[in-house]
Amino acid sequence: MRKLLRFTLKKNIGLAAAAITGAGYNASDGDFGSPKFWAAIMIAVLQGAFQIAAHKKNQDGGDAREPYVPPVKKKSKPPPPLSRMSIITQIQATAGQHGVDPALALAVAQAESSFNPAAQGSAGEIGLFQLMPGTARDMGVSDPWNIGSNIEGGIRYLRYLLDRYGGDETRALAAYNGGLGNMDRGTTSQQAWDYAGNVLNIRKDWTPTGSAWPGAREAGTVTAGPAFVILAAALGLAGLVSLILD
Repeated sequence: MRKLLRFTLKKNIGLAAAAITGAGYNASDGDFGSPKFWAAIMIAVLQGAFQIAAHKKNQDGGDAREPYVPPVKKKSKPPPPLSRMSIITQIQATAGQHGVDPALALAVAQAESSFNPAAQGSAGEIGLFQLMPGTARDMGVSDPWNIGSNIEGGIRYLRYLLDRYGGDETRALAAYNGGLGNMDRGTTSQQAWDYAGNVLNIRKDWTPTGSAWPGAREAGTVTAGPAFVILAAALGLAGLVSLILD
C-alpha cells in the first residue's frame, strides 16, 4: 500500500488530485480524516496500481493472455546437390539392378543431360535421363525431378526398349530419342539414328577397360600397369616361399 501510495503521490500527483476531486472531496470539507477523504485516496491508489500493472506489462512484452506467436524460424538451407561422382555411382548401381550395361546407361545420361539433374528440354523433358512426363508416369515415376526416381525411370525405360527390340541397342537407343511410335511405324528420323550411334561411341569411354575411362579418372582410380602387376606377383611368390620354408 505504501509503495502504491508513494508511486501515486510522487509520479502522479495530478492523477491523485483528480481522483480526490472526482470522489467529491475538496479542501473546504476541512476534515482530512473523513471517509470521503480516504475514499478519494483509495481511488487514487487503485488508479496508480493499474498504471504500475500497465507499465510492468509493457516491460514484460505484452499481456500473457495474448495468443502465442511462435518465433519465425530461419529457412534451412537446401541440401547440397549430389556430386557428379555420386550420380555416376547411383546410375551404375541402378543399371546393375535392371540388367542394363552400366556403361550404356552412363552414356545415355551423358548424351541426354551431361549429368545435369536440373536439365529441362524444350519439349518438357526432365532431369538426368530427360524423361517426358508421360514416359515418367508409364515407368511409375511420380516425381521426375527427384534424382533417384529419374535414374530409376530412365534405366527402367531403357530396359523396356532393349527387351522390346530383342536386345538391339541401336534400335532401342533410336527409340529412346525419336519415340517408340516412330520406331514401330518405321518413321524414325535420321537424327534419332545419329543419336544412337553417338551414345554407343560414348559408351566406349565408360567401359572400364582402359586408362581413358572417365569414371576411373574422376574417382581417382589408378590403373595397374604391367610393371606393377609383375612386382605384385613377385612379392606374393616370395611370401609364399618364405611361408613354406618356415
